[in-house]
Amino acid sequence: MNSFSLSHLADGTLTRDLHALIARDRSTTAQLLAHLAEFDERRLYLPAGFPSMYVYCVEELRLSEDAAYKRIQAARAGRRFPALFIAVAEGQLNLTGVGLLAPHLTLENVAEMLEAARGRKKAEIEEWLARRFPRSESLPMLEVLPSASPRPGSQLAPAQVGDGLGPEKAVIGAPQPRLSPVAPDRFMLQVSIGRETREKLEHAQALLSHQIPTGRSQRCSTERSTL
Repeated sequence: MNSFSLSHLADGTLTRDLHALIARDRSTTAQLLAHLAEFDERRLYLPAGFPSMYVYCVEELRLSEDAAYKRIQAARAGRRFPALFIAVAEGQLNLTGVGLLAPHLTLENVAEMLEAARGRKKAEIEEWLARRFPRSESLPMLEVLPSASPRPGSQLAPAQVGDGLGPEKAVIGAPQPRLSPVAPDRFMLQVSIGRETREKLEHAQALLSHQIPTGRSQRCSTERSTL
């Protein structure tokens, strides 16, 4: 019998099994993060022939680039603040939530931050963080995302994450516009544009340079599209 064909299960059995699998997945994810954190701390990717934890996760463990980045970030945050592992295992916080909190955590505020993020959705955590740690809206008018060069014999960015949180993320394809809170009642909209639009913006920036000598404009940030 195909173990992935579940049409024979009664509704109650299906519901029970689903919840049990979710609980097991959370526990497994927390254990995975703890193992990644210790493996990373010992730098065991080096004797295995990989230049970084990120490349090891993608090439050896076969994680996607995004999954590797998120898990390395969460693993390193969890090593500094073990309460994060418990929060993930108990379903109080998911990987996305850990990633949002990680840059702001300190020994003094970790308990407060975990309590505030408990059970919240991504957008709710983002808005709470914007109130707790408001950022400046004044951003460069034009901002080109950095790209990384691949390792010889590999199509992946080497992304030396030994001392950082992970690889620099280059634009792949045409990302969707992103709206994120930066301060109470203030939001930043990020979009990708084509080369022609970028050139028009640069021309407008040059025309306005006598009024905006710093090169900043109307609190808007753009990214170059790779199309």
